[in-house]
Amino acid sequence: MVLWRIALTTVIEISGLLEKQLQLLVDIGLYSSKTEAVRDAVRRLLNSVNIADVAVKIYSQGRISLAYASELAEQSIPEFFIKLLGKGIVPRLVSSRKNVEEVVENIDKKKVLVFDVSSLYVTYLSETLDVFRRILTYLSEKRNVRNIVSPDTILHLKFIELKRLISFGHRSIELPLTVANVDANEFKKFKNKFIKEQSLTTAEITTQYLAYRLKAILVTDDYKALEIANKTNVYAISTMSLLNYAKYHRIISDVKYAEAREKLETIYSMATG
Repeated sequence: MVLWRIALTTVIEISGLLEKQLQLLVDIGLYSSKTEAVRDAVRRLLNSVNIADVAVKIYSQGRISLAYASELAEQSIPEFFIKLLGKGIVPRLVSSRKNVEEVVENIDKKKVLVFDVSSLYVTYLSETLDVFRRILTYLSEKRNVRNIVSPDTILHLKFIELKRLISFGHRSIELPLTVANVDANEFKKFKNKFIKEQSLTTAEITTQYLAYRLKAILVTDDYKALEIANKTNVYAISTMSLLNYAKYHRIISDVKYAEAREKLETIYSMATG
């Protein structure tokens, strides 16, 4: 019997006739080792399956986030979003309806906002970057609030083509966001405790971890991320809630607020049908 460990996470047990057949492939020189033969078999299997359709099915069952589904499908979030709509599946983006006074109180108390992929995606797709740049600048300079993203979020932004937000330094070019470090050991403990199944991207999990460790506010529009936040008792708000905060403090004009709200609601309405 032979055991193969793939990527240190998956163990494949092969024995009996199947193992002998693999050895025969090696003996005749078709493969240099049984490990190479197994890898080739896995590659052929994956090539025979439409991974994008599998990702759609798993997402439609409510098991994974939009970002994770798009990552599995090897598509950008906008591409996968359109794919879902084309199949009659409603993307699960949610605008949490928290009372604005409650949001103001928590922001002023916690002083840290952690932004996940879905919030940045919604900001980008709704073309409200200028508005949220002003809001985040106000929070940073006037309210002493830290606006944070995880290192993995910055890496993931390349994949979902939010290139206007990518920065190789410590601050985003387009938004006043600071990249926070993640302690590998503490992150592992957090993941083992709260996230039993892979339902979020690594970027989303590190965002959850930072919000938990820093006792911060998670800014997200993804229903699955909200589920995890509820399990960890992390206070979460939507991008729309942050816009309402800006209106409350008159950071932007009523006209700008109305325009931005309409654009955000367009994205949400596409997601909620």
